Amino acid sequence: MWTPAQLAAFLDYVRDDTLFALWWLIALRGLRRGEAAGLRWTDVDLHAGQLSVVRQRTTAGYDVHEGPPKSAASRRSVALDQHTVRVLRQHRERQRQRRQARADAGKVSHDSGYVFTGPDGLPIHPGYLTQRLRLLVNRAGLPPIRLHDLRHGAATLAHAAGADLKTVQDQLGHATIHLTADTYTSVLPETQRQAAEATARLVLDAGLPGDEIRRQVSNLRAESPEPALCANTPTARGCRGRWRPSRATNSARIRRASKRPIDRDTERSDRRTAALCAQASLRHDVLGQRQGRDSPLGA
Repeated sequence: MWTPAQLAAFLDYVRDDTLFALWWLIALRGLRRGEAAGLRWTDVDLHAGQLSVVRQRTTAGYDVHEGPPKSAASRRSVALDQHTVRVLRQHRERQRQRRQARADAGKVSHDSGYVFTGPDGLPIHPGYLTQRLRLLVNRAGLPPIRLHDLRHGAATLAHAAGADLKTVQDQLGHATIHLTADTYTSVLPETQRQAAEATARLVLDAGLPGDEIRRQVSNLRAESPEPALCANTPTARGCRGRWRPSRATNSARIRRASKRPIDRDTERSDRRTAALCAQASLRHDVLGQRQGRDSPLGA
């Protein structure tokens, strides 16, 4: 598939070709070869900027068959931008001038009503379009491309320009959006780079608020001390509340304790006493809850 620069170079090269409007329509609006060959002026509304695909010209060997589009979805309306409208207006005027010139020269000229015709005014054979494109691409010195690849490129260009897949599907006349997404919309290198830049920027921008939040949390932790234990916590029944000595008394005890050896048995006894007090408190609370449920007042 061509890049936009290669397509622009081709269209500039074929600007004076009698089928320039056809190459433009296929490359930018995604018409099929048979749809372009079967297009009539009655199907084109240049004032409204719209054309209708209602027929196609297909080949079986060298024979040409004209009939309805490929599928029900292929019967569609295609929007035309202002530049495409100007291209078709110029093409219609040149077609009229060529027909008049042939008539003045005494040559046969048909007013067939088709948008794209041969020198005699009759519709073009679809196979001729394939051969003509191959010749023009070779002369332009561009990479080889099929006529169907121009249609493929039209879908990719429209998607890269911002059109959603549903719009591209309607433009190409596909029955399902899966065919549009899987087959006809490649990703251009420039679009890939833009997507990569956008992805990286998204992550980098998201990291900035995160760093700020972490700094604020750290500051709050530094400013707020740990909450102190409540001094008014009720003690368990049967266990004496722990005595808290004053600062002077505590200092004196520390000095005395530092002068005598530590009694390990006394420490173990104190820990056992504290554990027994905690168990007694727990049993007392459980009994109180049971008695409350069994009493008439509790009921």
